Amino acid sequence: MKRPLLDAEQRNWVSRAVAGDKDALGELLAYFGPDVEAALHISSTWSGLFDAADVMQITYLEAFLHIKRFDPARADAFPAWLRHCYVSRRTGGCWPACANIP
Repeated sequence: MKRPLLDAEQRNWVSRAVAGDKDALGELLAYFGPDVEAALHISSTWSGLFDAADVMQITYLEAFLHIKRFDPARADAFPAWLRHCYVSRRTGGCWPACANIP
């Protein structure tokens, strides 16, 4: 389900998260993470090795490690950026065996 643009409170979370506020990042991940998780597709080939919770744990770690690189002026792009944290890891980072999963 595609969410509308971020509201003022969510934009504030983004600004605070980029400035280092871990609670604000937690709010963002709690709000947008379920959409990322719902869109995950783990091939049956790999489902015995990891599950959605594993993927999300790494996705959240990536967000935590790289949130300072996010431009708060582009707050509406945060959901896509969070999905990118998942995709960039899937295609060559933590799960190299999964690099060919579409």
